[in-house]
Amino acid sequence: MGIAGLASKEGTTRFMERFPVALDKASSRRFRKMRPSSVGIGTYLGQPTAEDDAAYTASLARALALGCNVIDTAIVYRHMRSERVVGKVIQDAIAAQKIARDEILVCTKGGYFSYDADSGIPAEQYFQKHFISSGLASETDVALQHSLRPEFIKHQLNQSLTNLGLDSVDIYYLHNPETQLERVGRAAFLEQLAAAFTVLEEAASAGKIGCYGLATWAGFRVADDNPSYLSVEEVVKVAQKVGGENHHFGAIQLPLNLSKTEGVALNKQTVKGKTSKVSVTAAAAEHRIGIFASATLDQGKLTKFIPPLVKQHFRKLENDTQVAVQFARSCTGVVSALVGMKTLSHVDEALGIFNANPESPENFIRLFESPDRSLVTNR
Repeated sequence: MGIAGLASKEGTTRFMERFPVALDKASSRRFRKMRPSSVGIGTYLGQPTAEDDAAYTASLARALALGCNVIDTAIVYRHMRSERVVGKVIQDAIAAQKIARDEILVCTKGGYFSYDADSGIPAEQYFQKHFISSGLASETDVALQHSLRPEFIKHQLNQSLTNLGLDSVDIYYLHNPETQLERVGRAAFLEQLAAAFTVLEEAASAGKIGCYGLATWAGFRVADDNPSYLSVEEVVKVAQKVGGENHHFGAIQLPLNLSKTEGVALNKQTVKGKTSKVSVTAAAAEHRIGIFASATLDQGKLTKFIPPLVKQHFRKLENDTQVAVQFARSCTGVVSALVGMKTLSHVDEALGIFNANPESPENFIRLFESPDRSLVTNR
């Protein structure tokens, strides 16, 4: 049995009240009535080594101590070791009475074939044994090393809960589902999505997840004539068909940063039959879907060389890292900007933004002449 419980309105409020500056600076931010921190910690980069385990252990503990209560991971990150580190840090912090389970949002993902770095067997052999021979994934999924089959998603969720040592996670994402869309076409993809959502609705009813969502790379950042295009409205309709009006589809994760601005600048989403199209963030807001910005620093590329033209719109910030974080967390509809933080100095630098007010989006959205144009031209 793992640690029981989910994040709650009362718990997240209690957590944030211990950090009055951060709470005051982002007092209007909500996700499903809860109070998330405006910056979350990610655990993607690194190697499946004891050295990186130790680095993430220290960073996660520091982030919690500085007022970050959003933790993002995935079963494939560092071959399951990131989930295990996240779980150990949470367990230790709860045991030491530094946090309670209902004070933090824990988010993970499933969809890709996940290798267990601690299994002691080669990855190909592991995949054959656990996914192909077991019938959890089909032979046609092998080339992509990705599946949305209900049995596979159910298995991966349970494995993630075991890795984390938790009875439940607050958000469970289908990881880059557009991988399947590109292969099978839109009609078949929507059927796959409905089957996967059915499993996740069942998991929500069983208390294993608080809600579910899509963690994407390209799907919400391309035009509506692109084969990888994902429609917020279309996805919500699938959730409504499966789970009714009280469905548990509640979150979208997509790259949103100073180099990848499509989430706010590309108006290709249709909402409720309106003729004018809107951005993903605007469409999500119409459906009360929370946006979590990933790749906030574009995997480190936005920690330096941001042009003065951009920086002048972000007042009283210490460095380029904070400018990049400020942009992502300030975009309309963004619940939390996710930043990969593997060292204590990275945590201190990124979370220093808690001392600043989020900017008004109008201060900088006009800078973006086109969603394809990178502002970071000197690197």
